[in-house]
Amino acid sequence: ELDLSFCRPVTPEALRLLPRLPALEVLNLDGCQEVDDEGLFAVAQRCQNLESLSLYWNVKATDRGFARVLRAQRGPGLRRLGFSGCKHLGDDTVQRVAGRGPALEFLDLTRC
Repeated sequence: ELDLSFCRPVTPEALRLLPRLPALEVLNLDGCQEVDDEGLFAVAQRCQNLESLSLYWNVKATDRGFARVLRAQRGPGLRRLGFSGCKHLGDDTVQRVAGRGPALEFLDLTRC
């Protein structure tokens, strides 16, 4: 588990410095306002076995970044998604998430 919630210095560049984390299952990026699509691309490349991802109150990431993370997952896949307050979350991402079917245990889309 890696909790970087509300860490101001978390930027796309910082996420690109993460090593590959194949065993990482829980990533919390709540309140990391600088994380954009490039940051999510870095997460997708380095963290492919996530079961839980939280991006509460993200104002920069778009459907493009969310889609990359969702496509990159291997293994059991994401079971918990917290996208509350993500200002640029669109219908494409919601449809992709809905397609995950019964594997999805928790989804928070409040304030989107």
